[in-house]
This record gives sequence, C-alpha cells and structure tokens, in this order.
Amino acid sequence: MLFIKIGVEDVPLFTIIKTDAKNFEEITKKTKFAIYEVDDMGAESTAYDSKGNIVGKEEDIDGVKYRVVETDENGEYTKGLRPGQYKFVELSTVDKKI
Repeated sequence: MLFIKIGVEDVPLFTIIKTDAKNFEEITKKTKFAIYEVDDMGAESTAYDSKGNIVGKEEDIDGVKYRVVETDENGEYTKGLRPGQYKFVELSTVDKKI
C-alpha cells in the first residue's frame, strides 16, 4: 500500500510512505521507485523538483534505465516537486520491515 501526504510551506512537499501490502502498520524501508511527471494525455516525462533539478538518480535495473528515488529508514521519501501530476512505479524493496 502506498500513502501520499502533501504539506504546504514555502514549497509544496510530497511524501511517499511505503507500508507492507498485507499489514498496513509495517513500514517497508529502502524501497526504490521510478518517478515520472505525467501530462493530461498520460505522456510520461522527467520529473523536476521545485528548483528545476531532475528528481532521482539514473539507475539501470534489469537492463532498463530509470530515474530512481528511494525511501529512507522510516519508509519515507519527501521532495518539493513542481506542480503537476506524477506517476510512481515500485521497482524493488529490500523487504525489511521496521
């Protein structure tokens, strides 16, 4: 299960909280996600943060290149994203719960 919370300060913040699909109480740490910005027609493009920097690091997973973000030890990833629609695809997890 994936929960998303957004906080608004000077910059809109976006947070992913990765939990176990069977037990929503257990947090899954170090989960990798591909991130894409999606337009109104559904076309995917590179995601940028609120300062214009590309989000995620390029990583090759099974022969495919992705822009990857990873949840921390608390199962969370937070970033100030520019306004828009986004798609996150779970790529991998170390399956360690906290």
